[in-house]
Amino acid sequence: MTVKDCNQTILFTVRIFFLCVCLGFPFSQVYTQVKDRNVPTLIIADPLQIPVKVSTKKKSSGKPISERIKELDLMPESFLMDVADVDFFNADSLGHILDEGELYEDELQFLGARILYDGKVKSTQMTDLSVRIISPKGIVIRGNKSPENFSFHFKVSVKRGNNQYFQFPGYGTTQKVYSTGKYDYEIWSPKGLLYQKNFFVKSGTRPVEKCKYFSVNSISFMAVDRNEKVLNQDGAPINADLVRFIYPKMKYYGFSSSEKSIKLQARIIRPDGVLFKDRESPVCFSYEKTVTIKPGENSIVLLGWGEKTSSIFSRGVYLYELWYGQKKIFETTFAIK
Repeated sequence: MTVKDCNQTILFTVRIFFLCVCLGFPFSQVYTQVKDRNVPTLIIADPLQIPVKVSTKKKSSGKPISERIKELDLMPESFLMDVADVDFFNADSLGHILDEGELYEDELQFLGARILYDGKVKSTQMTDLSVRIISPKGIVIRGNKSPENFSFHFKVSVKRGNNQYFQFPGYGTTQKVYSTGKYDYEIWSPKGLLYQKNFFVKSGTRPVEKCKYFSVNSISFMAVDRNEKVLNQDGAPINADLVRFIYPKMKYYGFSSSEKSIKLQARIIRPDGVLFKDRESPVCFSYEKTVTIKPGENSIVLLGWGEKTSSIFSRGVYLYELWYGQKKIFETTFAIK
């Protein structure tokens, strides 16, 4: 909401207030009607709220709501917390975080939010919050089960002290919901608008970037059965019932004149968009491994993924991404028949 919009809303409310005083109407009813007036909505088929299983706490970098309210020329209301900032992330349907920071249209599944706040309660207290996700066209994204005028409600636990945080569940569907553009994310308390922040969804997918230590020429995949027999020699298709482990083999060119040890991260994403993870997986990745990069043309077999007792691979096309630091340096696919 812009300063101009806020001023117009306040002026409108003041006029209604004096009109109600003159006519003898209770002001509380009029305020409710102004606050809850209808806004355009986009109904999507039963969006899911996905509890996010893995989180990372970040230091607050935003402004307290009291300062933001002064900037917007709004009248602050006492509440249980001062929201300092909101961080957005992309999650899959099982709650695994896929991306933190930049969001891309062809990758964004369930939009999650990490709320950083200063708690003003004397002891931990539960409260209900409501969220509006407003599309670039100014339409509230809602589902068939969404509350009126909002995307969703969520009950949170507010703790005492500064630099606290909680997370809203990922919101979206397995189908594409978020297109390219600028979105508004509004958090409402029972007393009114608590916090508002914009986020952007970029077009396409995250670009592949260069690594300063080596370049990847290709990655092929070796599939083995429970007896570690290779299943896809000579380009044979990988059988979903027989495969137990998939091993990526990377061919690369090392830039350094001597060996260099670096830590690589990998993401293996199933055909349904879910990230393969286990208990030891780092946030956003399936695994990480320290490897030795040698000068010139070389190859190396990276960590395999799977289970020996039974196949975890269904039929379909899998996405494999290789990362160094915060950069995606290579991506490719492999198919299971």
